[in-house]
Amino acid sequence: MIQTQEFSQFIIAHQLQRRIRIIVPSLFRNKERATILQILLLKRAAIEEVRCVWQINSITIHFDPEQFPKQNLLKLLEAVLVNFAQKPHASLSKISEQQQHREGPKQDIVFGIGGMSCASCALFLEMVL
Repeated sequence: MIQTQEFSQFIIAHQLQRRIRIIVPSLFRNKERATILQILLLKRAAIEEVRCVWQINSITIHFDPEQFPKQNLLKLLEAVLVNFAQKPHASLSKISEQQQHREGPKQDIVFGIGGMSCASCALFLEMVL
């Protein structure tokens, strides 16, 4: 008998040893969010390929179970998709309402996070906020 684990952010539609297909309701017809999720998942070396069909909320992930066991992948997906389901502007507005910033000259700050490109770094920060 196959045991299926329940997740709050996605449904497992199909799974094999090296591939899993999930349905993510928070992606409903949202091409931008599907692309962001694809970029974030491909940052993991053990994830070989990610295909998103945003029209039907479907994501297929090809991975190496030796490097990244399926249970770890499922936990990662659940953790990422909890934040992912929230709209970025809602998260940012909460932070700006809670914190008062001192007035001063505007500054440009350049930084990098773990070898990520500017686009993926920005996406990572947006997802965390």
